[in-house]
Amino acid sequence: FAAMAASLHGDVASAIGHQVEQMILQAKIDSEARVRHDLQLARSQLSGLEGVIAELDERVARCARANGGPGAPDPSQTVDREFLTQKISQLEQKWGAEVKALKQDLHRTILAHNHNSDLMRHHRDALDEARRKLDALAQPKPEQVDAQIEKVDRLLRAGQAKQRAVDALTDRLAALEAQVNDMLP
Repeated sequence: FAAMAASLHGDVASAIGHQVEQMILQAKIDSEARVRHDLQLARSQLSGLEGVIAELDERVARCARANGGPGAPDPSQTVDREFLTQKISQLEQKWGAEVKALKQDLHRTILAHNHNSDLMRHHRDALDEARRKLDALAQPKPEQVDAQIEKVDRLLRAGQAKQRAVDALTDRLAALEAQVNDMLP
């Protein structure tokens, strides 16, 4: 009975451990997918910003060529310095905000990962503790084994004594039966 109960407890602990591991694995997969998505989003935004920078570089180069060439510069081809400074400032602010958001997302992901790691450690410790308890229940202590052996030995001796008494009684009955048969014609 104790072995069956220990086996049942072991099966339950194993099933719980497997279920917890699956839940933690799914949380890890979800977390990694979110990070992957956030990184792709950040890459696309950075790529868009690089396009704006390239466009501004081209405008500046055209302006420099126009100012360096013969004759007066074409006003439609020049970039207003105030406009350029304003756009660069806006770009830097947007870039800073995107980098800050990316850092915050990364920080949240790290916190989630650490939390999942702590959960895994907690569940592993709980499973180890359950296994220790099951092992303690399943394996009797030497004193308990000795006591059981002594009890079985006493019962065996008592059974043997009863058997000897029954054998002696049977022998006496057989002798009495023989005497009765001798007395009767």
